[in-house]
Amino acid sequence: SKPGAVITVLPGWYDGGITLKPGKPGSPITLRAEKRGRVFIGHPAPVVAGFRPVPGTYYTYQADLKDGDGLLMEVSTGKVLRPLESPVDVEHLAGTYSFDPEQGRIYVHASDSEPATMHRYTLRPETGVGVALADHTVVDGFVISGFGTSAVAGENPTGVEVRNCLIHDNGSGVHLKGGE
Repeated sequence: SKPGAVITVLPGWYDGGITLKPGKPGSPITLRAEKRGRVFIGHPAPVVAGFRPVPGTYYTYQADLKDGDGLLMEVSTGKVLRPLESPVDVEHLAGTYSFDPEQGRIYVHASDSEPATMHRYTLRPETGVGVALADHTVVDGFVISGFGTSAVAGENPTGVEVRNCLIHDNGSGVHLKGGE
């Protein structure tokens, strides 16, 4: 797109991220949702389900999981659980998990020490950015979720605006490194 362009995105779900090209001072490139809050940019996060108690423990629950790459999000509390090396360690520390790739199993101790069956968990990627900003760009009206690094990021951006966006379940919200 050329400086001054307004890119209007129709309502719907869009997987993956967007990288914007730079605009110019007074002529930003604007990426806007046609209907505020109805355009979703996301990284689909698989739900981890089927938890059952681990015999001989009080707090540890297990579930079958083929691929444990990513960060475990306790959606019901908004917390990212801390990974530990072994299921034995998980029993002793709330808000943790361990993935055993050989067994294809994940072990969880909920953040509030309640049964894992009382919560909803998703596995989100450890990296990824929803919208990568460039100089003189505007992002308006999106719902951005599921990215491991951040929802919106810019490296030394100048003249950028992020407005009217709902940002949740990302590594961070808006991450601007340097810039003006």
